Amino acid sequence: MLAQGVQGVVQALVRHDRGPPPKGDRMSMEEPVATVFRYEKPTLTRSKAVTMLAKTDHIVCGVQTIREGGENNLHAHNHLDGFWFVLSGRARFHTSDDEVVAELGRYEGILVPMGYKYWFEAIGDDELELLQVEASDIPMGTADAYLADRIDYAPRKGSFPPEESEADQPAD
Repeated sequence: MLAQGVQGVVQALVRHDRGPPPKGDRMSMEEPVATVFRYEKPTLTRSKAVTMLAKTDHIVCGVQTIREGGENNLHAHNHLDGFWFVLSGRARFHTSDDEVVAELGRYEGILVPMGYKYWFEAIGDDELELLQVEASDIPMGTADAYLADRIDYAPRKGSFPPEESEADQPAD
């Protein structure tokens, strides 16, 4: 049931009816297509996996599954607002000087605006499943563009990049 609820939320974020596009808008050149997806928690072979669910030029949605650690270096994004929502487990978000911003449990989240310095970690004994929705104010059509938007203020720790898991095939 949770997966269906998350799917509905993310689908609504990925595409909603905005009425006819303005004249000259990029959308007027091509018919928009809805993205349908399904999520299954991956079996971790490393400490972290990222399952991509859906993306457009301005939004990317995925679930990070973390056994230990997390995005454990201080960083920010120039063009991305980040929505983080705990599906299971617990997360602790930090900002500059390791100041704790929030400790989050199941069904709690945080909105990280572009330019905000942060890092997070899994806390407790349970694996962390964290829904991540990033929205960009400029087109970012490739994974490289999203990665290039990241500004690291401290060296990355642990294994990077994380293990990537393919989302299931679109539902019929």
